[in-house]
Amino acid sequence: MNSPPGDEPLGALDPSVSNPTKLQLLQTCQFSKDGKGCLKDTQITSTLRAEAGLLSDDSTGLLQPLLNHRVENLPALEALGLPLQWRGLKGAVVYYRTLEAAKKKKSPLGVLAKRIAQMLFYLNYRWLERHMEGASNSVATLILDACPEEPKDPKLMKSRRDNITGYHKRRGERWWLHVACLGPGILTHASSILETEIITSSRKEQLQVFISLILRIRPGYVNLFGRWEPVIKAIASGATTSKLRQILQTSNADTVSQAKLACAYASDQEALSHQQTGETWKATDVEAIAEEKIAEFLSDY
Repeated sequence: MNSPPGDEPLGALDPSVSNPTKLQLLQTCQFSKDGKGCLKDTQITSTLRAEAGLLSDDSTGLLQPLLNHRVENLPALEALGLPLQWRGLKGAVVYYRTLEAAKKKKSPLGVLAKRIAQMLFYLNYRWLERHMEGASNSVATLILDACPEEPKDPKLMKSRRDNITGYHKRRGERWWLHVACLGPGILTHASSILETEIITSSRKEQLQVFISLILRIRPGYVNLFGRWEPVIKAIASGATTSKLRQILQTSNADTVSQAKLACAYASDQEALSHQQTGETWKATDVEAIAEEKIAEFLSDY
């Protein structure tokens, strides 16, 4: 994963966010291969904010394009405003153009649509790296070569390749790391705070520690997020909105009911109360998990 430039110091945490146990867990988590790497204070502050704001207040709103679409047999991807084809070089080109238009605000995407598009673009990019002839040079170059509107000047090509790998692919990779480790429901329920603090601006070690912390102290919500796997797979495979509603009911993935949220919260609080602080602990190898999960999501990977 690429890392952005150094982060700026953040303001003081709200007292309700600064839980002593969570703070100590972050201070004692080690992520480097030599077992000595720890987060900086500003990264810990940012991570605590993201954890406290894990869930969006409008998860139901994110799903409205899928649940309330009037055309029953419309593919869910199209209901979200996304192209149906996302696999192969042609799919990569189509999704690159879609994401680039959204980035430039020429054709805005909804929050859920953008997250799914970035993730699918990344997964397809990884597939192309393995299976496309000439991909050993650069999948980004192949995508740009297939776009007549892109400049062909070598000096400009580098910045355009960097835009693909350092922006679109990077964000898709980060969403996939969360999906693979925490469950696909993170796409439908993550807050804008998590997206700002972790997806778009954090360094790779902070992302690794954040996911490790969630796995350790939020088992209730991780369980709920996992129930969305058949839903996200169905969307990616081209399922219609009517089929998607059936899958939602069958998989019991509706995580917005107060009873389920209360149960998840209770499970999380119990896990937090059992944490031992004061000793160092190692962050989860999130990249290894994510790599293994790609093969489960893409059968021909």
